[in-house]
Amino acid sequence: MLRPLDLVIVLWLALQRGPVTQSQVAAGLGIAQSNVSRSLGLLERAGLLRDGAVQVAPLLTVLQAVRFWLPATLGRRTRGLATAADGPLTRERFVGEERMVWPDERARTVGTALTPLHPCVVDAARRDADFYGLIALVETLRVGRTREVAEARALLEARLTEGRPQ
Repeated sequence: MLRPLDLVIVLWLALQRGPVTQSQVAAGLGIAQSNVSRSLGLLERAGLLRDGAVQVAPLLTVLQAVRFWLPATLGRRTRGLATAADGPLTRERFVGEERMVWPDERARTVGTALTPLHPCVVDAARRDADFYGLIALVETLRVGRTREVAEARALLEARLTEGRPQ
Protein backbone atom coordinates (compact mmCIF):
# COMPACT_ATOMS: atom_id res chain seq x y z
CA MET A 1 0.00 0.00 0.00
CA LEU A 2 1.31 3.39 -0.96
CA ARG A 3 1.94 5.93 1.77
CA PRO A 4 1.75 9.74 1.60
CA LEU A 5 5.56 9.89 1.51
CA ASP A 6 5.56 7.69 -1.60
CA LEU A 7 3.38 10.24 -3.38
CA VAL A 8 5.67 13.07 -2.25
CA ILE A 9 8.72 11.20 -3.57
CA VAL A 10 7.20 10.35 -6.95
CA LEU A 11 6.12 13.98 -7.41
CA TRP A 12 9.63 15.20 -6.59
CA LEU A 13 11.08 12.65 -9.04
CA ALA A 14 8.65 13.78 -11.75
CA LEU A 15 10.28 17.21 -11.70
CA GLN A 16 13.82 15.91 -12.13
CA ARG A 17 15.42 15.86 -15.54
CA GLY A 18 17.63 12.84 -15.81
CA PRO A 19 18.55 10.14 -13.31
CA VAL A 20 18.99 10.95 -9.63
CA THR A 21 20.48 8.95 -6.79
CA GLN A 22 18.70 7.93 -3.62
CA SER A 23 20.89 10.33 -1.67
CA GLN A 24 19.84 13.19 -3.97
CA VAL A 25 16.18 12.37 -3.36
CA ALA A 26 16.81 12.20 0.39
CA ALA A 27 18.64 15.54 0.37
CA GLY A 28 16.06 17.19 -1.87
CA LEU A 29 13.21 16.24 0.43
CA GLY A 30 15.08 16.30 3.73
CA ILE A 31 14.29 12.67 4.59
CA ALA A 32 16.28 9.56 5.47
CA GLN A 33 17.73 7.55 2.61
CA SER A 34 16.16 4.39 4.05
CA ASN A 35 12.72 5.96 3.49
CA VAL A 36 13.66 6.72 -0.10
CA SER A 37 14.81 3.16 -0.69
CA ARG A 38 11.58 1.69 0.68
CA SER A 39 9.43 4.12 -1.32
CA LEU A 40 11.24 3.45 -4.58
CA GLY A 41 10.51 -0.25 -4.23
CA LEU A 42 6.84 0.41 -3.51
CA LEU A 43 6.57 2.85 -6.41
CA GLU A 44 8.11 0.30 -8.80
CA ARG A 45 5.69 -2.42 -7.65
CA ALA A 46 2.75 -0.01 -7.99
CA GLY A 47 3.75 0.85 -11.57
CA LEU A 48 4.46 4.50 -10.85
CA LEU A 49 8.17 4.04 -11.59
CA ARG A 50 9.79 1.92 -14.26
CA ASP A 51 13.59 1.72 -14.43
CA GLY A 52 13.71 4.87 -12.32
CA ALA A 53 11.43 6.87 -14.64
CA VAL A 54 8.10 8.24 -13.43
CA GLN A 55 5.14 6.76 -15.29
CA VAL A 56 2.91 9.78 -15.77
CA ALA A 57 -0.35 8.07 -16.82
CA PRO A 58 -0.53 5.87 -13.69
CA LEU A 59 0.48 8.85 -11.53
CA LEU A 60 -2.34 10.96 -12.95
CA THR A 61 -4.74 8.10 -12.24
CA VAL A 62 -3.58 7.96 -8.60
CA LEU A 63 -3.96 11.73 -8.30
CA GLN A 64 -7.61 11.47 -9.37
CA ALA A 65 -8.30 9.63 -6.10
CA VAL A 66 -6.03 11.60 -3.77
CA ARG A 67 -8.96 13.44 -2.16
CA PHE A 68 -10.35 10.09 -0.96
CA TRP A 69 -7.09 8.19 -0.47
CA LEU A 70 -5.44 10.92 1.61
CA PRO A 71 -8.24 13.08 3.01
CA ALA A 72 -7.15 16.48 4.23
CA THR A 73 -6.97 17.44 7.88
CA LEU A 74 -7.80 21.07 8.56
CA GLY A 75 -6.94 22.94 11.73
CA ARG A 76 -7.22 26.38 13.27
CA ARG A 77 -6.11 29.67 11.81
CA THR A 78 -2.36 29.93 11.96
CA ARG A 79 0.68 31.34 10.23
CA GLY A 80 2.04 29.21 7.46
CA LEU A 81 3.16 28.69 3.89
CA ALA A 82 0.28 29.28 1.45
CA THR A 83 -0.90 26.12 -0.27
CA ALA A 84 -3.75 24.55 -2.27
CA ALA A 85 -5.54 27.21 -4.36
CA ASP A 86 -3.38 29.85 -2.65
CA GLY A 87 -0.20 28.12 -3.86
CA PRO A 88 2.23 29.72 -6.30
CA LEU A 89 0.66 28.41 -9.53
CA THR A 90 -2.94 29.31 -8.76
CA ARG A 91 -3.02 32.16 -6.24
CA GLU A 92 -3.71 34.76 -8.93
CA ARG A 93 -6.49 32.67 -10.49
CA PHE A 94 -8.67 32.22 -7.42
CA VAL A 95 -9.83 34.67 -4.83
CA GLY A 96 -10.95 32.81 -1.75
CA GLU A 97 -12.39 33.96 1.49
CA GLU A 98 -9.98 31.88 3.55
CA ARG A 99 -6.43 30.94 2.71
CA MET A 100 -5.03 27.46 3.28
CA VAL A 101 -1.57 27.21 4.80
CA TRP A 102 0.85 24.50 5.88
CA PRO A 103 1.69 25.49 9.47
CA ASP A 104 5.10 27.16 9.59
CA GLU A 105 6.23 29.64 12.24
CA ARG A 106 8.61 31.32 9.78
CA ALA A 107 5.83 32.30 7.38
CA ARG A 108 3.73 35.45 7.46
CA THR A 109 0.60 34.26 5.67
CA VAL A 110 -2.36 33.57 7.95
CA GLY A 111 -4.99 31.01 7.06
CA THR A 112 -6.61 27.71 7.90
CA ALA A 113 -4.02 25.09 8.78
CA LEU A 114 -3.81 22.18 6.35
CA THR A 115 -1.71 19.23 7.49
CA PRO A 116 0.74 18.55 4.64
CA LEU A 117 0.96 15.15 2.96
CA HIS A 118 4.20 14.53 4.88
CA PRO A 119 6.18 16.63 7.38
CA CYS A 120 9.04 17.06 4.87
CA VAL A 121 6.82 18.95 2.41
CA VAL A 122 7.07 22.43 3.92
CA ASP A 123 10.88 22.60 4.04
CA ALA A 124 11.20 20.91 0.63
CA ALA A 125 8.76 23.45 -0.83
CA ARG A 126 10.80 26.30 0.63
CA ARG A 127 13.96 24.92 -1.05
CA ASP A 128 12.43 24.05 -4.44
CA ALA A 129 9.93 26.41 -6.12
CA ASP A 130 8.95 23.86 -8.78
CA PHE A 131 8.18 21.24 -6.14
CA TYR A 132 6.24 23.84 -4.13
CA GLY A 133 4.05 24.58 -7.12
CA LEU A 134 3.41 20.93 -7.89
CA ILE A 135 2.66 19.80 -4.34
CA ALA A 136 0.36 22.80 -3.78
CA LEU A 137 -1.63 21.67 -6.84
CA VAL A 138 -2.00 18.23 -5.25
CA GLU A 139 -3.26 19.90 -2.08
CA THR A 140 -5.84 21.70 -4.24
CA LEU A 141 -7.07 18.28 -5.37
CA ARG A 142 -7.49 17.35 -1.70
CA VAL A 143 -9.34 20.46 -0.47
CA GLY A 144 -10.34 22.58 -3.46
CA ARG A 145 -13.73 23.49 -4.80
CA THR A 146 -14.88 22.11 -8.16
CA ARG A 147 -13.40 24.88 -10.34
CA GLU A 148 -10.13 24.91 -8.39
CA VAL A 149 -9.80 21.13 -8.68
CA ALA A 150 -10.42 21.22 -12.43
CA GLU A 151 -7.76 23.91 -12.89
CA ALA A 152 -5.31 22.03 -10.65
CA ARG A 153 -5.82 18.81 -12.65
CA ALA A 154 -5.11 20.61 -15.92
CA LEU A 155 -2.00 22.29 -14.51
CA LEU A 156 -0.75 19.04 -12.98
CA GLU A 157 -1.14 17.17 -16.24
CA ALA A 158 0.66 19.94 -18.13
CA ARG A 159 3.53 20.03 -15.59
CA LEU A 160 3.91 16.27 -15.44
CA THR A 161 3.87 15.72 -19.21
CA GLU A 162 6.02 18.75 -20.05
CA GLY A 163 9.04 17.68 -22.07
CA ARG A 164 8.14 13.98 -21.96
CA PRO A 165 7.33 11.78 -24.95
CA GLN A 166 3.63 10.98 -25.19
